[in-house]
Amino acid sequence: MAGKGFTALDASRTWIVYWITHGLALLGDPLEGDDARKCVAFLARCQDASGGFGGGPGQLPHLAPTYATVSALLTPSPPRTPGGSRSASPREPPLPRPPSGAAPYSF
Repeated sequence: MAGKGFTALDASRTWIVYWITHGLALLGDPLEGDDARKCVAFLARCQDASGGFGGGPGQLPHLAPTYATVSALLTPSPPRTPGGSRSASPREPPLPRPPSGAAPYSF
């Protein structure tokens, strides 16, 4: 059980896993090995027998935590070079920079 300061986040545990895995992947240092297996095991405990995922183990399934869980499980890892190192530098920006003097990105 989470401490008093974290009880409000109890239903967001699948989102927290997604935010962490996605953030680490963007930085070029994704979860691997035992840490990745622990995340997958935790997310499996959040799955309801009728389908979908709850925000934490034993919680009712809902679209939002199901989206977060599927997104966390599908977060890609940067490919490795033949020497075993990551091909993307953690210092590279996630989007290419606009040419100098060009307007910033707009979505």
